[in-house]
Amino acid sequence: MSLDNSHKEPFPTINARAQALARQFKAQYEDVVVWFDDGYPAADIERAYRIGHDQECDVSDIFAMLDAGMDWRAIARALDPMPDTGDEDDSSDEAQARRPRRPRRRK
Repeated sequence: MSLDNSHKEPFPTINARAQALARQFKAQYEDVVVWFDDGYPAADIERAYRIGHDQECDVSDIFAMLDAGMDWRAIARALDPMPDTGDEDDSSDEAQARRPRRPRRRK
């Protein structure tokens, strides 16, 4: 006598990595699994959620930019509200111009 289990629905497999990412970024597990099902690697999904979390941006917008051919650096720059230009330290000419000059003491 054989048991025929074909009438039962298969149990959905739970992706442990998707669960961890959903928990880490407070996202719905089902939303994270969709990205895995679409063929994105775990590293890309994690990076998209991290950028989305940091920049308060929807992850689907990040994947749309990635699909449009942008690389991760370009995506991060596009979403950064104040790009770091590297010249914002106190030694810049503009910062020097704003400071009142003090007379030097003579010895």
